[in-house]
Amino acid sequence: MSMAAAGEKIRVAFLPPSSQRLAVSPSLYLTSIAALSSIHTNTRIMVDEYTRFRFEGKVSIRPWSWEEHPDRYDVATILLVGPTGSGKSSFIEALSGDGASMGISSDQLEGFTKTLTPYELINAGFGNSYSTRDTICLVDTPGFSDSTISEFEIIDMVKKWMKTHQIEEINHIMYFSSITDKRLPGSRKTTMEMVKALIKLGRLEVLHKANEGSLSIITTMWDTLWTDRARSQAESHFTQLTDDIWKDFISDGTYIAKFHNTTSSAFQILDQSRTHWGVAYGDAFATRNDEHPLRETAYGRFLYRDLVDRITSGKEQKQALELELSLMGADAEESAKGNGSGADDEQGGYDDLTRLIRERLEESERTLKRFEEQLIEFGEPPEGLKVDSDKEGVSHK
Repeated sequence: MSMAAAGEKIRVAFLPPSSQRLAVSPSLYLTSIAALSSIHTNTRIMVDEYTRFRFEGKVSIRPWSWEEHPDRYDVATILLVGPTGSGKSSFIEALSGDGASMGISSDQLEGFTKTLTPYELINAGFGNSYSTRDTICLVDTPGFSDSTISEFEIIDMVKKWMKTHQIEEINHIMYFSSITDKRLPGSRKTTMEMVKALIKLGRLEVLHKANEGSLSIITTMWDTLWTDRARSQAESHFTQLTDDIWKDFISDGTYIAKFHNTTSSAFQILDQSRTHWGVAYGDAFATRNDEHPLRETAYGRFLYRDLVDRITSGKEQKQALELELSLMGADAEESAKGNGSGADDEQGGYDDLTRLIRERLEESERTLKRFEEQLIEFGEPPEGLKVDSDKEGVSHK
């Protein structure tokens, strides 16, 4: 079967499954049917154009297998990062054309993705008719700004994954951001600055070589805006992102997009991201540019700040739970002295609440301990912050 080459624009009008039609040039008709037969949607999507893709059949998504790809040189590795629930997993599902059966994003409100998970895009890759098609590896990551996992942990997870599989560079990073966020908390802004610093590792300042094209900003949740007011607020937020928060990066090549939670939107974003990455000086992250100790890197300073904030907040939460547990015990003891009817039921209620508080306290202590261990990786903690450094498995740098 013939292939659609990069540089040739596939123009397709997507209709509901019951009346799906293709509006393409005759030379691309057979290829388009094979490449796009898996795509389905409940609403009409207007014309899309793809200039950097090469299709070979029915497009789908599956978990990545390095055994099937021993040669790393024909793989385009794209890292998906962003806050919990920002739409990373939904983006992957949209590319499959049948995301409901995958269940990747079914539990996003609970921060479902807790490990780094790579996926392969089947029968669609970057390339043209004169070169080998690059297989696309999409790497889903745990969400930033999650109360139970730090940004340090996520970045460390990525580095260990790269080392295990002998991957020397992440070609492109996609940062996902919900357009419905009404404000950006300090922790979110810190994370954005960390991502910027990570990308800038690949810049060559002496020759003014910009690397910002290796980053894409993907705004999500546009499909959830049902009122004019919501759409207006979303557009205002989008303007803030383009004209303020990411202005310097966009001017140097970063791509910013609106993801509408459809297959065509996801492919268009990948297509344009590849174009911007193609004119960047280097890859989004390469091990050869990350040889200094973490505490000496620009992005490491933001990871350090995030851990300090998490530990400070964790200690306050732990103290509040301890106080609540103490007060609960006093109330239960006072209740036990009563001899009225229903005293046993009331005591049972105290026991259930006490158990729940103890479980929350234990989880809080485990999380706090993990964050403290991570902070010690940077050396001495800041003045005024007490950290228990006598822990097993902690390395001091």
